[in-house]
Amino acid sequence: MKAIYDEDARKAIVNGSTGLYRAAKGTYGPLSGNVGVAYKLSTPIITHDGVTVARHYEIDLPEKVGADIPRNAAIDMDRRVRDGTTTAIILSHWIVKYMADEASAGGNVFLMKRQLDKDAQRAVEFIEKNKQKITSAKQLIDTASISAKDEELGKVIGETVYEVGSSVTVEKSDIQKIDSKIHDGYTFDKGYLSPYLIGDTDKERTVLKEPAILLINKTVKEGDLLPALQKLKGKREILIIAEAITGEALSEIVNHRTQGVLDVVAVESPGYGSSRLEYMKDLASITGATIVGGATSYASCKLGSVESVTVGRYETRLVGFNEESAKERKKELKSRIKETTNAQDKETLESRVKSLSGKGAIIYVGGETDSEREARKFDVDDAVGASIASLDGTVAGGGAILLDASREIGEDTILGKALQQPFKILLENVGIDYEAYINESGKGMGVDVTKEGGLVDLIESGIIEPAETTKEAIKVAVSTAGIGMTMKTIIYEEKKDD
Repeated sequence: MKAIYDEDARKAIVNGSTGLYRAAKGTYGPLSGNVGVAYKLSTPIITHDGVTVARHYEIDLPEKVGADIPRNAAIDMDRRVRDGTTTAIILSHWIVKYMADEASAGGNVFLMKRQLDKDAQRAVEFIEKNKQKITSAKQLIDTASISAKDEELGKVIGETVYEVGSSVTVEKSDIQKIDSKIHDGYTFDKGYLSPYLIGDTDKERTVLKEPAILLINKTVKEGDLLPALQKLKGKREILIIAEAITGEALSEIVNHRTQGVLDVVAVESPGYGSSRLEYMKDLASITGATIVGGATSYASCKLGSVESVTVGRYETRLVGFNEESAKERKKELKSRIKETTNAQDKETLESRVKSLSGKGAIIYVGGETDSEREARKFDVDDAVGASIASLDGTVAGGGAILLDASREIGEDTILGKALQQPFKILLENVGIDYEAYINESGKGMGVDVTKEGGLVDLIESGIIEPAETTKEAIKVAVSTAGIGMTMKTIIYEEKKDD
């Protein structure tokens, strides 16, 4: 093991951060370029998705410690809002750079971090104060079009999110165009039981198409699995929803997935205590499954199915289920609401009716080749995330709101200087001299880089971005960069020659 200290440690951090920043910054903006990620034994990935660049960027220790700061910022943004990852990379890198400069001049990084946190809070409050509510599908279409860098994609995505809200799944398709289908949707707040059950590690989720669904209203133990797996034999994709699964049983499920025996994901059932069975009955009504437990065995149970299931860290979403059965179940629950006198029971029943009344959508992404479909899926995923985040409200895009926030907290502060960078990079990426505009930009005015001309009213021009994404990018960048720059020593393992 080796160690580097103080100025040497700071240099390594800045060098590592700079490398990832340079790789990702060219993806920023509607006319940005792509990044190619190439491995010896696989087809190159062509993307302008910041988090994809961050996940694949590799550098040796100790500089890797610095690269991990913007990388973690991007990954955290992707988990939170599925968008704004390149913005987070830009902000976190420049915070690192400006903190390192001040530390080299004798500044105390802990005092800098304390001030950073205060400035971040002021910037977030400023953005919250200036956001505008969503009142039409056009606002979501504008946001999605900018994120996806394509008006056709933006129209489909914006209209879909406006109609169904956050319950949107994106899938690749053999069709040549983009298409959207709206179905009944049901979401509950339980995610995958093991990270080894994740299908898409980049997005930390698993998407199942028309899976077989097994409902189990009891604790699944190791000895229970043989009849369960026999029941599932020959099924392509499987979702197990159970009251609980012991560690030994879960290990066996994981082994079946990792060995390619079954494409299976396991989650806990919604609800708590005695209410679990009631939620299971709701699931049974919409999936067509019978529930294992009591008198019903694995051998005699019936498997259910829906059009699509998305399982994430904290929630599971079912889309495209039996509409008639859902109506019957809602009718039954509404009847019970009228009969009950207990306020808490009534509230729970009303919540269950609302869950069964949800809508979900699947957006199908096509293209001429698999590489094109993969690249467009990245764009659509980001644009869906941006549209969902916009439901909370929008602000002027094009870096203008960040410039305004910079002026609010002080343009010469560490965060204030970092907040000016997205505007500069946006213009640099299309060959425009930002110095000609930076003093006049802000307060809703900026540059439409897709057209010739000077300053425009960004909101009137439809150049908007989600307030939620902008706020999260600031918070994530300040958190990752601020704590990262408190390192005075890096202890690392030397690279050994093969």
